[in-house]
Amino acid sequence: MASCVPLVHLYETKPMANVTNQEDYFENDTIKVIYSFWSEHGTFSFSIYNKLNVPIYIDWKKSSFIKNNDKLNYWNDETLTKTVSKGGSRSTVSYSGYSLLTSIGGISNSTSVKPEQITFIAPKSTIYKIQFKLHPEEDKRFRVDSIEYNESNTPVFFRNFMTLSTSDKFEKEFYIDNGFYVSKISEMLASHFCGGALYLIDDNIKMMKSETPFKRKSRFYIIMR
Repeated sequence: MASCVPLVHLYETKPMANVTNQEDYFENDTIKVIYSFWSEHGTFSFSIYNKLNVPIYIDWKKSSFIKNNDKLNYWNDETLTKTVSKGGSRSTVSYSGYSLLTSIGGISNSTSVKPEQITFIAPKSTIYKIQFKLHPEEDKRFRVDSIEYNESNTPVFFRNFMTLSTSDKFEKEFYIDNGFYVSKISEMLASHFCGGALYLIDDNIKMMKSETPFKRKSRFYIIMR
């Protein structure tokens, strides 16, 4: 066990006023979407539950994550390549439909995957989506005790826009547009944030205690290293 890092910035979010979602979920007669942002730098993750007795389809090509008005695509027409190497050195070049792997002295395995454009959700079942970070990994240091924001002056706001249908041909579409904004940033000692305890990995502080009393699905944090 070691002493805590000096400071933590705790980010709190609220739903935008023009959407009918609760603090961390949206629900109508068709689906229930539960959001969870809790991680360092924030992870935009959500689950979608199909409440109907018929399948629902999501077209990710017609869906977007929108942060501060910048549109980020859930789906691109390209192949993703993941390479795992044991020993030696390697280099990988990947582009749509192809991957080139070179390795020197070692064993490497390369897997190419085409992302799914249309997701099928069976009746009374749930799917999960995790793809984007809410805050840059490289954060500028600044000092703040506590500051509150509204929708007009918030430094970070983001939306989840999805196109869905009960037909795989998408003859009739409906849309979900859920928005959130950072409503408050609080600064505190890491010892206060983590309840006086940290997990240590390789002699470095890398993971805050998961039982922190500040943990909420609608919040995320940044450790000011």
